[in-house]
Amino acid sequence: MECVLDVEFAPDVVEQIFLDAQSDSRSEKRYTLWSGLDLKVTAWADDYEPGDLWLTVEARKPFSPSLPAILERAKYQAYRLGQWQEAQSL
Repeated sequence: MECVLDVEFAPDVVEQIFLDAQSDSRSEKRYTLWSGLDLKVTAWADDYEPGDLWLTVEARKPFSPSLPAILERAKYQAYRLGQWQEAQSL
């Protein structure tokens, strides 16, 4: 997402997301990953689905042309993660 949107998510917020996920808390959480003049990226975890993280991207400019790029990069990252996990199991 960062590459496609050309932003760097707040490292402390990303770290907090992982800490909250490990704490097994069941309360709703909301995070602001990036907030700029033309773009805002927020995330939240519901209290009834704490393992799922939902993202919202708000942009002043039309955003739809970026969606295929986001999907393609996500597939590539999932592929790379699978390769890394396979290499770790050898």
